[in-house]
Amino acid sequence: MRSALWTIVVVLCLAPAISYGGTTAANSSPFAALDQPVATESPNPSTVNQGALHFDLGADYGNADFFRGIRQPVNSPAIQGFVDVHFDICKFGDLAVGSYFGYRNGGAEKSHNGAPLTDYLQEGFVGANLQYHAFSLDVGYIEHHSPDGTFASQDEVGARLDYDDADLMKQCHIPLLLHPHVELFREVLDQSAFLSTRSEPAKQNSYLEIGIAPQHRFDIGSSGAWTVNVAMPVTAGMSWDNYYSLTPTAKPNFLGFVSVGAMASVPLPVPAKFGAWELRGGLTYVNDTAQGARQVDHNHADFLTAGVGLEMHY
Repeated sequence: MRSALWTIVVVLCLAPAISYGGTTAANSSPFAALDQPVATESPNPSTVNQGALHFDLGADYGNADFFRGIRQPVNSPAIQGFVDVHFDICKFGDLAVGSYFGYRNGGAEKSHNGAPLTDYLQEGFVGANLQYHAFSLDVGYIEHHSPDGTFASQDEVGARLDYDDADLMKQCHIPLLLHPHVELFREVLDQSAFLSTRSEPAKQNSYLEIGIAPQHRFDIGSSGAWTVNVAMPVTAGMSWDNYYSLTPTAKPNFLGFVSVGAMASVPLPVPAKFGAWELRGGLTYVNDTAQGARQVDHNHADFLTAGVGLEMHY
């Protein structure tokens, strides 16, 4: 509990001193669909931070926590703070090479211990990022840990490929961006033994995800003083080696879940020297198609979650 609260306090206290320069590769936020630029004419982040070191800090509040479509056994509220750091290492022509590391900590009420908040989630990640024209490839290592024992520790290696279709859509005169992505992760450690709310117990499995995040930006007011970014992310998670067989009786399922969200973000009027701040929120509908994901949540298959978040880039 203490580390979860300290993370949130540190994030909120340090946020005024640090701001935007680029997003990291870890996709730590549930509002990741809003992290991509929504138009090529968006303000250049280098006007805020022209250095090679960039930060992404924030906190999210939600009525439930889902991990790859699997509802985690914690009650509302679920509060998570995160810190990401990205380094611009070098460029070879049109190829940019960078590295990143970060940390996410989660606190929530657990149904069985009565504590106001329990430290149920700690995630650390490190990796490399390659950018070539509209493509961005992240390759990294993630450690999932639960100090209070909500789930057993897991370590993974994986990669994620994103495509920024802003230029393509502009050339086609389409005022909507899709931002497709695909990611693949493979467990290298799984300490669960009998029942898990993360992946098949006692085995090392693979997770595959594909998705799009249609986006649009529009201005509010006659002078365009406020800009609202809206997104509708659609995501499907799957596995060919029983990732979602979470219980001994669960049948193998290739498709684990499908989710559809409605997100919106508004940049806050903070001077550029303090970074780029934004307030965001949204709703996400999750349908668990895998039997194991339903079994660990009392056979519920459909969920509607809501959340809000505050994020600062530098």
